[in-house]
Amino acid sequence: MNWRLTTWNCLLVLTMACAPAYASPTQRKITLSCDVTAGSDVITAQETTVTLCDTPDCSASGNSVACLSSGATIECNSAGQNGVPLSVTMPCDPAPFKVLGFYEHVDTTDYLSNGTIVYGASDVTGSLGGRGYRTNAYTGSINDSVTFIIK
Repeated sequence: MNWRLTTWNCLLVLTMACAPAYASPTQRKITLSCDVTAGSDVITAQETTVTLCDTPDCSASGNSVACLSSGATIECNSAGQNGVPLSVTMPCDPAPFKVLGFYEHVDTTDYLSNGTIVYGASDVTGSLGGRGYRTNAYTGSINDSVTFIIK
Protein backbone atom coordinates (compact mmCIF):
# COMPACT_ATOMS: atom_id res chain seq x y z
CA MET A 1 0.00 0.00 0.00
CA ASN A 2 2.81 2.43 0.85
CA TRP A 3 4.44 1.66 -2.49
CA ARG A 4 1.29 2.68 -4.38
CA LEU A 5 0.88 5.85 -2.35
CA THR A 6 4.54 6.79 -2.91
CA THR A 7 4.22 6.11 -6.65
CA TRP A 8 1.04 8.21 -6.82
CA ASN A 9 2.70 11.11 -5.00
CA CYS A 10 5.73 10.97 -7.32
CA LEU A 11 3.48 11.07 -10.39
CA LEU A 12 1.52 13.99 -8.95
CA VAL A 13 4.72 15.96 -8.24
CA LEU A 14 6.05 15.20 -11.73
CA THR A 15 2.79 16.37 -13.32
CA MET A 16 2.83 19.62 -11.36
CA ALA A 17 6.50 20.24 -12.20
CA CYS A 18 5.87 19.83 -15.94
CA ALA A 19 2.74 22.00 -16.07
CA PRO A 20 3.17 25.64 -17.15
CA ALA A 21 3.39 28.18 -14.34
CA TYR A 22 0.75 30.49 -15.82
CA ALA A 23 -2.99 29.94 -16.15
CA SER A 24 -3.62 32.20 -19.15
CA PRO A 25 -2.82 30.76 -22.59
CA THR A 26 0.24 32.14 -24.33
CA GLN A 27 -1.11 31.44 -27.81
CA ARG A 28 -4.04 33.58 -28.93
CA LYS A 29 -6.20 33.54 -32.04
CA ILE A 30 -7.01 36.81 -33.76
CA THR A 31 -10.07 37.09 -36.00
CA LEU A 32 -11.01 39.97 -38.30
CA SER A 33 -14.42 39.93 -40.03
CA CYS A 34 -16.05 42.39 -42.46
CA ASP A 35 -19.84 42.31 -42.54
CA VAL A 36 -22.57 44.21 -44.36
CA THR A 37 -25.97 43.12 -43.06
CA ALA A 38 -28.10 45.12 -45.50
CA GLY A 39 -27.72 46.91 -48.82
CA SER A 40 -24.94 46.78 -51.36
CA ASP A 41 -22.17 48.55 -49.43
CA VAL A 42 -18.71 47.01 -49.30
CA ILE A 43 -16.60 47.38 -46.19
CA THR A 44 -12.94 46.48 -45.93
CA ALA A 45 -10.39 46.37 -43.16
CA GLN A 46 -6.71 46.67 -43.93
CA GLU A 47 -3.46 47.64 -42.25
CA THR A 48 -4.44 45.61 -39.18
CA THR A 49 -1.65 45.27 -36.64
CA VAL A 50 -1.77 43.49 -33.29
CA THR A 51 0.70 43.40 -30.41
CA LEU A 52 0.29 41.12 -27.38
CA CYS A 53 1.88 42.12 -24.06
CA ASP A 54 2.63 40.76 -20.60
CA THR A 55 1.13 43.86 -18.95
CA PRO A 56 -2.58 44.83 -19.02
CA ASP A 57 -1.90 48.21 -20.66
CA CYS A 58 1.04 47.21 -22.91
CA SER A 59 3.35 49.56 -21.01
CA ALA A 60 6.84 50.04 -22.39
CA SER A 61 8.39 48.30 -19.38
CA GLY A 62 6.90 44.90 -20.21
CA ASN A 63 7.50 42.21 -22.82
CA SER A 64 5.56 42.35 -26.09
CA VAL A 65 5.37 40.55 -29.40
CA ALA A 66 3.98 41.74 -32.73
CA CYS A 67 1.58 39.14 -34.11
CA LEU A 68 2.31 40.01 -37.72
CA SER A 69 5.90 39.81 -38.83
CA SER A 70 7.72 41.75 -41.55
CA GLY A 71 5.03 44.43 -41.75
CA ALA A 72 2.38 41.95 -42.95
CA THR A 73 -1.23 42.72 -42.08
CA ILE A 74 -4.50 40.83 -41.96
CA GLU A 75 -7.41 42.09 -44.05
CA CYS A 76 -11.07 41.33 -44.67
CA ASN A 77 -13.53 42.38 -47.39
CA SER A 78 -17.32 42.03 -47.04
CA ALA A 79 -17.63 41.19 -50.74
CA GLY A 80 -14.72 38.73 -50.80
CA GLN A 81 -13.12 40.74 -53.63
CA ASN A 82 -9.54 40.44 -54.90
CA GLY A 83 -8.90 37.26 -52.92
CA VAL A 84 -9.45 38.99 -49.58
CA PRO A 85 -11.76 36.83 -47.41
CA LEU A 86 -14.86 37.96 -45.52
CA SER A 87 -13.26 36.69 -42.32
CA VAL A 88 -9.76 35.56 -41.39
CA THR A 89 -8.34 33.99 -38.22
CA MET A 90 -4.64 33.70 -37.45
CA PRO A 91 -2.64 32.43 -34.46
CA CYS A 92 -0.26 34.56 -32.45
CA ASP A 93 2.20 32.84 -30.13
CA PRO A 94 3.89 35.26 -27.72
CA ALA A 95 5.53 32.49 -25.65
CA PRO A 96 7.21 32.43 -23.21
CA PHE A 97 5.09 34.98 -21.35
CA LYS A 98 1.51 35.11 -20.10
CA VAL A 99 -0.65 37.44 -22.22
CA LEU A 100 -2.37 40.15 -20.16
CA GLY A 101 -2.90 42.98 -22.66
CA PHE A 102 -2.90 43.99 -26.31
CA TYR A 103 -2.71 46.88 -28.74
CA GLU A 104 -4.62 46.75 -32.03
CA HIS A 105 -4.92 49.08 -35.00
CA VAL A 106 -7.41 48.55 -37.85
CA ASP A 107 -7.96 50.92 -40.80
CA THR A 108 -11.42 50.60 -42.39
CA THR A 109 -12.92 51.77 -45.67
CA ASP A 110 -16.70 51.75 -46.21
CA TYR A 111 -17.84 52.00 -49.84
CA LEU A 112 -21.46 53.12 -49.45
CA SER A 113 -24.05 52.23 -52.10
CA ASN A 114 -24.56 55.96 -52.87
CA GLY A 115 -20.91 56.23 -53.98
CA THR A 116 -19.57 57.84 -50.81
CA ILE A 117 -16.35 56.43 -49.36
CA VAL A 118 -15.88 56.70 -45.59
CA TYR A 119 -12.53 56.00 -43.93
CA GLY A 120 -12.11 55.07 -40.30
CA ALA A 121 -9.60 53.67 -37.85
CA SER A 122 -9.68 51.80 -34.59
CA ASP A 123 -6.81 52.02 -32.10
CA VAL A 124 -7.37 50.15 -28.85
CA THR A 125 -5.06 49.26 -25.97
CA GLY A 126 -6.67 47.00 -23.43
CA SER A 127 -6.41 44.09 -21.06
CA LEU A 128 -7.37 40.53 -21.87
CA GLY A 129 -9.67 38.79 -19.44
CA GLY A 130 -10.18 35.06 -19.36
CA ARG A 131 -12.59 35.26 -22.31
CA GLY A 132 -10.53 37.48 -24.58
CA TYR A 133 -11.63 40.69 -26.28
CA ARG A 134 -14.16 41.65 -28.96
CA THR A 135 -15.01 44.99 -30.56
CA ASN A 136 -16.83 46.31 -33.61
CA ALA A 137 -15.60 49.31 -35.59
CA TYR A 138 -18.50 50.94 -37.44
CA THR A 139 -17.94 53.27 -40.38
CA GLY A 140 -20.40 55.03 -42.60
CA SER A 141 -23.46 52.90 -41.97
CA ILE A 142 -24.93 51.28 -38.89
CA ASN A 143 -25.32 48.06 -40.90
CA ASP A 144 -21.62 47.76 -41.76
CA SER A 145 -19.06 46.55 -39.26
CA VAL A 146 -15.56 45.23 -38.88
CA THR A 147 -15.30 42.82 -35.95
CA PHE A 148 -11.98 42.32 -34.20
CA ILE A 149 -11.67 39.37 -31.78
CA ILE A 150 -8.81 38.03 -29.65
CA LYS A 151 -9.39 34.65 -27.98
